[in-house]
Amino acid sequence: MRKDQAHGLRKLFARSTCRVAAVQGQQGSPVACELASAIAAMGHRVCVLDRTVGTAARAIGRRARYDLVQVLDRHCALDDALLVARDNVAVLPAARGLERLATESIDWQGALQRALPALAHGFDVWLVNGLLPGHTADAPMVLAIDASAPAVTNAYGHIKALARAQGRHRFAIIVEAVASAAAAERVFDCVADTAHRFLAAELDFLGWAPAAHVRRDQDAQPQRREAFVRIADRLMDALFTPPLLRTGSC
Repeated sequence: MRKDQAHGLRKLFARSTCRVAAVQGQQGSPVACELASAIAAMGHRVCVLDRTVGTAARAIGRRARYDLVQVLDRHCALDDALLVARDNVAVLPAARGLERLATESIDWQGALQRALPALAHGFDVWLVNGLLPGHTADAPMVLAIDASAPAVTNAYGHIKALARAQGRHRFAIIVEAVASAAAAERVFDCVADTAHRFLAAELDFLGWAPAAHVRRDQDAQPQRREAFVRIADRLMDALFTPPLLRTGSC
């Protein structure tokens, strides 16, 4: 029953609203693109706004030619900059463009919608590959981590920086490249306990995924795709459920 209600709410709010989420991690670009693909398979039109220097383009086997800033300056058309990965998914290289919008306006999302209404009309989900360029109300900040010490340390650093810069105290976590749910939960508990104790931050566990390209395990890739379907479903519940109907959200 809850799944039917959530699906109905998504369809209702997707008609007129462009929703935003962000993914950051050491392997953030592949995770963002896999997540975008899973969201698109649910019927959404997804644009990955890439804040890196071309890594999302490479993750879908393409090369970035233009940046959002060139579209804003009318040096090229939006269609020239968009890199279409598959049905309902596109990557827009946007490192310089988003930086400019965040510098010029406290509402970078509104500024982008006003500058490029076609981007909001053509896509109902914007997935930022990288940290959010500025404060965005109700936009989940997803941190993708693995079990390595550098990944855990980097995640804690991002939580600390965003808590100070944007007043953000809620984050979502994806644990990837682990062998089991139990291993993922151990990694999540470590980060969540530390973030809560020292930063008063609350972390939500979106899910986990096995490592990609495990040649000896023929089932690894289907399992990873299925994992991202489950993760996408949880993220869409957060994105398309009105804030007053959520439980446990800040």
